[in-house]
Amino acid sequence: MYALEINFLKDRQPEEDGGRPAGPDLGSLPLLAGILVAVVSVGGVGGYYFWLVQQRGSLENEKVKLEARLNPLRQQLAELEALKAEVKRLEDETNALAGVVNRVKPWSAIVQNITNLIPGSVQLAEFKQVGTNGLSFKGRAGGFDSINDFMLLMGRSPFLVGELLTPTGPQLVDARRGTTREEGEEALVSYEIKANLQNKPLSELLPELKRNGAVGLETRIQSLMQMGILKNKPAAAAAPTPDTEKPQEGDQS
Repeated sequence: MYALEINFLKDRQPEEDGGRPAGPDLGSLPLLAGILVAVVSVGGVGGYYFWLVQQRGSLENEKVKLEARLNPLRQQLAELEALKAEVKRLEDETNALAGVVNRVKPWSAIVQNITNLIPGSVQLAEFKQVGTNGLSFKGRAGGFDSINDFMLLMGRSPFLVGELLTPTGPQLVDARRGTTREEGEEALVSYEIKANLQNKPLSELLPELKRNGAVGLETRIQSLMQMGILKNKPAAAAAPTPDTEKPQEGDQS
C-alpha cells in the first residue's frame, strides 16, 4: 500500500536578514509623506496663484469701468473749477469797482454843503481843488469877523477834515476904508482859505449825502450795501445844520 505525504516546507518564504521574516520597508514612509506634503503645498500655492490672477483680472476690469465713469465727472469737475475761477474774478472786479464808487468825491454834496455854510456877509469868488485832497476858497467878506465865522462853520463840515489855513491872511481891499469908513460901515476884506477833504468812504456819509442833495449817489451806495458788496458801516454823526448853528456876526467897530 502507498502512504500520502504532503511537504508544507516548499510553501514557506525564505527568511532574510538573520532569519527575520520579509515585510514592507517602513523606513521609506517619511520620505513618501514629505513628497506628498510638497506636492500638496505646490498644488495649493499654484491654485492660490491662479485665484490671484483671476482676482487681478476682475479688479482690472472694475478699474476700467470706474475710469469710464470717472472721466465725465473729471470733466465736470474741471468745468466747475473754471466757473469758480470766473465767479471769483467777477467778484474781485465788482468789489474793486464798488470800492472806487465808495471813494468817489461827492462834489455836488460838497458844493451844496459849503454854500449852506457861507454867511451872508461873505462872498465866494473862487472854489477849486488843489492836489488830490485839497480845496482852496477865495473871495471877499464884510470884515474880519465874517471870515472867522466862515472858517468856524467850515470846520464843522462833514466833508472837510483837519485845520483850515489862511496862507496870506485876510487883507483889506482898500486900506483907506480901514481908517475913513463911517461908523457901522464894514471893511471889505479879501481872503484865501485852504482846507482838506474828508477821506471817509461814502458808505459812512450817507445821511450827509442825502441832506446835501446827492440823492442819486446815496441811492447807489445803499443798493451796493443791500447786495452785500459794500459792508454796512455805522454812519458818521450828523453835523449841525448851518441854519441853526451859524454864529452871530459881530458889529465892526
